[in-house]
Amino acid sequence: MTARLTVLQVVHGYPPYDQAGTEVYTRTLSRALLARPGVEAVHVFARRGDPDAGEYTLEERELDGIHVHWVNYNYHSLHRQDALHQNAAIDSIFEALLERTGAHVVHVQHLIGLSTGIVEIARRRGIPVVFTLPDFWYQCIRGQRIDWRGDRCDSIDLSKCARCFWRKQAAYFVNAVRDRLHDEERSLPARLGSLPKLAVQTLREDAGRRPFERRRRDMNAMLRSASAIIGPSQFILDQYREFFDLEDTRLVHSDYGMETDWALDLVPRERPSGETHFGFVGTFLPTKGVDLLVEAFDSFHEPGVELHLYGRAPQHLQRFEEKLRLSTVNPSIHFHGPFENRELARVLGSIDVLVVPSIWFENSPLTLHEAALARIPVLTSDLGGMREFVEVHQNGLLFADRDVHDLREKIRQFIDDRELWSRLREPHQDIKTPAEDAEQIEALYRSVMKERPERKQPHTCE
Repeated sequence: MTARLTVLQVVHGYPPYDQAGTEVYTRTLSRALLARPGVEAVHVFARRGDPDAGEYTLEERELDGIHVHWVNYNYHSLHRQDALHQNAAIDSIFEALLERTGAHVVHVQHLIGLSTGIVEIARRRGIPVVFTLPDFWYQCIRGQRIDWRGDRCDSIDLSKCARCFWRKQAAYFVNAVRDRLHDEERSLPARLGSLPKLAVQTLREDAGRRPFERRRRDMNAMLRSASAIIGPSQFILDQYREFFDLEDTRLVHSDYGMETDWALDLVPRERPSGETHFGFVGTFLPTKGVDLLVEAFDSFHEPGVELHLYGRAPQHLQRFEEKLRLSTVNPSIHFHGPFENRELARVLGSIDVLVVPSIWFENSPLTLHEAALARIPVLTSDLGGMREFVEVHQNGLLFADRDVHDLREKIRQFIDDRELWSRLREPHQDIKTPAEDAEQIEALYRSVMKERPERKQPHTCE
């Protein structure tokens, strides 16, 4: 007799609409779970932002046997900072879906753009909730612990959080005052006369430490109610344990499972004599350190030594990409733009060293996993989960945090020391497959369900 589970994944986006790391990993895990004999069904509750669709409308499709439920939300109802993580309308939609799916476990991959109330709804029904920590959003409203100036927050000061948020999101102040003004049950002249008082009230309630203290309490209570919290890196688990004073017994270190089929098509580059091709793969963001890499590489003019950059900036950072392209006239630096996922083997097969120069505390970057699968040495920042990955897999070099000179020296090492490059091509630890990941995750689901005798039991198949 095998008890078969219905799993409900919760994530801030899902392919084909959103295809960044967490979204793609959620699809990979969902497919692998569905392939297991102990899993009856996998549902995904995700957000999408379609300006042409009605707010809070639900789109439902079956993709690869997975039942995907997208709620459309364009942040139209924002008027307080709390509304960035609490949304009664989304809570109501989720509660109805939870009832309809009969899920036995809820797995939260990310809640940005959704609502933290989802966790309390599941808890009230006796359904265990498992979290995976992809970044620092539960600690930092901007997700990466990078402030408005682009400086990293090595520790968290809630007063600084308030300054950072309001410098970046002044529109929330205007919306908050407007909503408070609209709520006044008085004549228009009287309401206009109360505008200064309302502005002061909004600043006091929404612009200082107070909303960030509330947010921290909300996130703390939510995470403490979780049955288990998965960290793809030990680094991120340690950061959350310290910030929220979480119990060790609920924390689970388990790295991502990665698709490997694409690597079957990869023909590793054998690096002809005198050549070294470095590569960057990802979104052009200041936090990704791509400008640091271009600056470091700009002084290399040797024949056969090249830098290939694959990716682009999001729409709101087009000026950043333009400045990046204009910052160098080195013909050995090539901008290729983005590529389709099916082209990954071709792209990685064209480079000798993958560079991941991020300046934020990356958790467990999927590009590092892909490099290990492709047998490509890596050069990455001596920081966070990037350092941890290289220490575990022994497949690369680290350069000092934001140090252009040290990055340049490490680039030189790879150019000059072919034996070093050959040695670092072989990771010391295999990358986990999706099937192995799903086996471990299903075992975790069953373990936390045993700890909650009041839960609804999964049905048994004969």
